[in-house]
Amino acid sequence: MTTLSRLGWRVYSRVRLALHPHAFFNQLYRLDWYQTMLGDWLTWLDPPTGSHVLELGCSSGGFSASLGQRGYRVTGMDRSTRAIQYAQQHHATAHSAYLVGDALQLPWQTPSFTVTLAASLLNVVDAPQNLVSEMARVTTADGIVSCLFPTPAMHNVTAEQFIQAHGLSGFSANALSLWASAANKLEVTEITSLFQLTGLSNIHTARFLDGMVAGVCASVPAPSFMR
Repeated sequence: MTTLSRLGWRVYSRVRLALHPHAFFNQLYRLDWYQTMLGDWLTWLDPPTGSHVLELGCSSGGFSASLGQRGYRVTGMDRSTRAIQYAQQHHATAHSAYLVGDALQLPWQTPSFTVTLAASLLNVVDAPQNLVSEMARVTTADGIVSCLFPTPAMHNVTAEQFIQAHGLSGFSANALSLWASAANKLEVTEITSLFQLTGLSNIHTARFLDGMVAGVCASVPAPSFMR
């Protein structure tokens, strides 16, 4: 790939993200490396088939749609009206629903989901502890709470190494490069501490995308009167 073409794709990626974020993320989800990362995360979590899954920050609904195709009941939420409109038009099924909402103030008053997921959301919200607390609050006892996020291991050098090793080009290469240069990164130990402070149990961690991305998952403990 020439310097000029790399520069052109870099400009295209940044403009698309700035002006049409839902379209950017819809295009991002179609990339092999991004789908593989999410698929590996789901395989690691291994939720029982038929689980009711809440995906926060679902954007245009690509991952939520794939969850529905795997046999899960899915509710996707995002604060972007345009993203949710796209998801409703292209991904709504009898087993999936999409709504606009604030992940830091979820509308459900009681635990309603067996699995609550947030990919690349914990590192962009203003109050990460509030997000984890809300995720735990709406998840049933013994249910799964999990966040996926970029770590300090994701930077320009490691992204370029991945690009070269996997022969990425065009939008695919520049989407990863943009993520590496612009994303807020989180330490795994920082997030496990948030999970502990929230009262979650059975906390586990895993690495994805050649270690540039991490996942933390935990269980929601049963109320004391049920133990």
